[in-house]
Amino acid sequence: MVNYVKFLRGTPAAYERLIEKDNDTLYFISEADAATGLLYLGNQLIAQGSAESAASALVDLSDVAIAEARDQHVLVYDETEGKWVNRKFTDLNAFVGTNGASHGVAGLVPVPTAEDLGKFLCADGTWKSVSDITVTADEKTIELVDGVLRLHGFDAANVGAYARISANGTLEWVVPSGESLEEIQSIVTGMQSDVATINGKIDALTAEHVTINGQVNDVAARLAVVETSVEDHENRVSTLESQIRTKVEQAEYDTEINEINADIDSLIDAFTWKTLS
Repeated sequence: MVNYVKFLRGTPAAYERLIEKDNDTLYFISEADAATGLLYLGNQLIAQGSAESAASALVDLSDVAIAEARDQHVLVYDETEGKWVNRKFTDLNAFVGTNGASHGVAGLVPVPTAEDLGKFLCADGTWKSVSDITVTADEKTIELVDGVLRLHGFDAANVGAYARISANGTLEWVVPSGESLEEIQSIVTGMQSDVATINGKIDALTAEHVTINGQVNDVAARLAVVETSVEDHENRVSTLESQIRTKVEQAEYDTEINEINADIDSLIDAFTWKTLS
């Protein structure tokens, strides 16, 4: 049996801060400027060295057998050899799905092709579309075909029934009793009555709104007439003021003329008197 292992490197302080050490992870622990370090597999110390005895490469470890290490190789533990060995990434165990009778096996998932875009990895180990899913329960089938949910497994006796999940997790059709149907019909009738009442109120409010709009328009028209009357009145007042001003000025002019004429008559009388004397 061949398994894979992860590899992490860090300082002793970082290693101590780990609450749980993964038993499938190699931890190489050393200070940043140290020439030596410790190698743990989970919590178990498996190698340590000094400046003189420290291994300079994985191949120097007694329980590691590296053969022609290449790009994308990983380190795995081989129970047959009892050592850590390098393997191609693609040589690791492939993911095996379940057939419903036995459990699957962990491993690399199958590579999706371009045609698998939008699909998901199913428990049977294959890439599937949502439209491929069929769920069967208690001999009743639910299918999702081209985005449409279709129910099967019922006949004329199930008309008016509804589907529900039973206590044991199966799908079952339940036909409501006559009393339940009457109750449902009563509720529906009541709701329809409520809707009719609400629609009536909406109609009444709409009519009232129309009436109010008419009254507002009438008041606006009357206000326009009043404004016109006020403007006409102001024009008349202005005209009367102009006429009064003209008459006043004429009266003042006549008074001045009369006074001038009186002065002239006085002068003439005085001149005549002197001439006769």
